[in-house]
Amino acid sequence: IIPGTSRAGITIAAGLFRNLTRESAARFSFLLATPIIGGATLLEGWQMLEQGLPPGTSARDFIVGLVVSALVGYAAIAFLLRYLQMKTLKIFVAYRLALGAIILLIEFLRSSG
Repeated sequence: IIPGTSRAGITIAAGLFRNLTRESAARFSFLLATPIIGGATLLEGWQMLEQGLPPGTSARDFIVGLVVSALVGYAAIAFLLRYLQMKTLKIFVAYRLALGAIILLIEFLRSSG
């Protein structure tokens, strides 16, 4: 409904409204994600044990994908936490407002034409 809104964005914004620092709000947001990610991992892992790997996928491919995604996720979180220590979230707010205006304009033009 609101362009660019995510679970992380909402929880970080809520933390900021509660006077947390940007870094603390982001850490809290990531902490809240842990049970969700853990549960999804367990569910997918259980399904994979029951059904096996998708056709054309080897165990090596699966392990490489798992390791790479974990490393990239860790790096992205580390980058965001370092970013938030020195900079604000204003660029993301501007992006959301601009994208929201564009989407509303497109919808308005589509419905009136």
